[in-house]
Amino acid sequence: MISNLGKGAGKWVVRILLVLLILSFAFWGINDYITGPTNPPVAEVGGELIDSATFANEASRRLRLLQQQQNMVLQPREALAFGIYDQVLSSLIDRQTLNMRAAELGLAVPDTAVSAAAHANPNFQNQLGEYDPVRFEQVIRQLGYRSPNAFAEDLRGDLMRRQIQASVTAGLDVGVNAFAKALFAFQNEARNIRFITVPNDRLADTAPPSENDLTTYHEGHPELFSTPERRRILLIDLSPETIAADIAVSDAEVEQAYQDQIASFSVAASRVAAQAIFADEDAAKAALARVNEGLSFAAAVEQQNGTTPTSLGTVRPGDLPGGLGDAVFNSEVGGVAGPVQTAFGWHLVQVTDVTEATTRPLAEVRDELLNAIRIERALERVIDLGNQVEDELAGGNRLRAVGDAVGVAVREIGPVDRNGVDINGVELDTPLPPQTLATAFGQEQDEDLELQETSDGGYFAVEVVEIITPELRPFADVEAEVTAAWRAENLAKAAAEVRNKLLERLQAGTTLDGLASEFDVAVQTADAVTRQGGAPELAGNLRTVVFSAQAGDHAGGEHASEPAQVLAEVVEIIEANPLESAGQISALEAAIGESMAEDAFATYQQQLRDEFGVGVNRQAMIQAIDPALLRETE
Repeated sequence: MISNLGKGAGKWVVRILLVLLILSFAFWGINDYITGPTNPPVAEVGGELIDSATFANEASRRLRLLQQQQNMVLQPREALAFGIYDQVLSSLIDRQTLNMRAAELGLAVPDTAVSAAAHANPNFQNQLGEYDPVRFEQVIRQLGYRSPNAFAEDLRGDLMRRQIQASVTAGLDVGVNAFAKALFAFQNEARNIRFITVPNDRLADTAPPSENDLTTYHEGHPELFSTPERRRILLIDLSPETIAADIAVSDAEVEQAYQDQIASFSVAASRVAAQAIFADEDAAKAALARVNEGLSFAAAVEQQNGTTPTSLGTVRPGDLPGGLGDAVFNSEVGGVAGPVQTAFGWHLVQVTDVTEATTRPLAEVRDELLNAIRIERALERVIDLGNQVEDELAGGNRLRAVGDAVGVAVREIGPVDRNGVDINGVELDTPLPPQTLATAFGQEQDEDLELQETSDGGYFAVEVVEIITPELRPFADVEAEVTAAWRAENLAKAAAEVRNKLLERLQAGTTLDGLASEFDVAVQTADAVTRQGGAPELAGNLRTVVFSAQAGDHAGGEHASEPAQVLAEVVEIIEANPLESAGQISALEAAIGESMAEDAFATYQQQLRDEFGVGVNRQAMIQAIDPALLRETE
């Protein structure tokens, strides 16, 4: 974010006061263990402590990176529920156990090895494949590291741990090739099939539902017939476009910008031309004389040189040597100019197309320039406003108070659902910053507010002021929908029973073509169907049955996407040939080897945990994330 120190300042005043009330506690069963008031350990590994600050910094870095990679917003409560913080602590514990084992083994990584690894990392290289220190700084900042030294120490530890991992997983690739071939054969076995698709309403019918049937179905399926959850939110939008709308730009500033950028609004003159090169001036003049007598340029060159003119393509001023360029740009379309001498010989040129230089006038590009100036200045203001908003939020203020203090607009939205649609089915007419609604629907009322960053360099903050929970809509309002859903579900059940009886007929000797005629449907074919693809009509279970059948067998199941039943016949089984797919098998080998190595190393890490002993203080972990979450879990 903009200012991490500013964001946390207000919250930590409250947190420190709460921590000071804790005089002592028992930590993992150790009596009278007393920690510092603001940095209690979250875990102990073989007598070594992992403190709250270390955990909080790593958790914040990992969460920020995850949100950037997945283009999503996760609130601390959601991250905790998804187990993300537990994964971070687990990785810190594993890192500590490996560091302790490395120390026992006397492993070390010199500075030269750390530097070499960083220089060899393609993420830190420019387009020429060379190490770029500027790119290095940018990437490690994106990864959440506060300094190059912090990254270097992490890299050093990683290299040291890799030494241990390499020794643990050595030799696991033996025998993988046979496994890869077997897996390849399974995945790539194909089948040619014939099948028919029969709509449910051709196979069966249902009696009209009673009112009791419908009301019972209505009450039993609230997820189908309830209003969506809606929320009324407040929004501070610090996007460049929003801020730019209020920035004044004078005509003189637009004029100056136009002059500064006039090259970008100009198109240079160009010519399309062809040339012929002669050994001497007399030959060039002889060819020119033939042109003047009425021959075409191509014919004259052919008679004189025995060759045809060569296209120069589209040329612009400066593309050709001085005299030749002058001849081209001083010629009319169709005219032949020259002879002109260059280091290559004597030239005749013919221009076939002319494009004159043009410059878009200021009036045409004024709005474009005006918007660019406003956006550029808005980006500068966005950072300043963002810092102010973040400071206000860190002090515990709500959005209306923040807007008043900073002087920015607070927009009220809704109530709307997750898609921005209101109770009347009308969508928002003004765009929102990306992730606004996702953030709002992941937030609870009265929780601490945070400024969020957008991909275009802007910021936003949202506050939930009202939550309208889903309600089952009255039966009278949705009776038609309930009736349709009830009928579809019961018709599908009845059709499935008929399908099973038809399958018995197929197995008894009835042909697929005979059933197709009976239900007036076409027999379809699908060749080279695999377990992963082909014949999209085959739903998951039906596909499994088809691949369990032998040639000539039949299978049946529900259509993957339509209210219909499918009856299929296996025509041919095509075995995969590993000899023809060495590249795919090699890729499988690599994936299997990597998976086996991960499993073996995970087992080794668990052995280290058991050997050194690990204790976790989950309360301290949750408090390090947000004390409010600790209160909720108690």
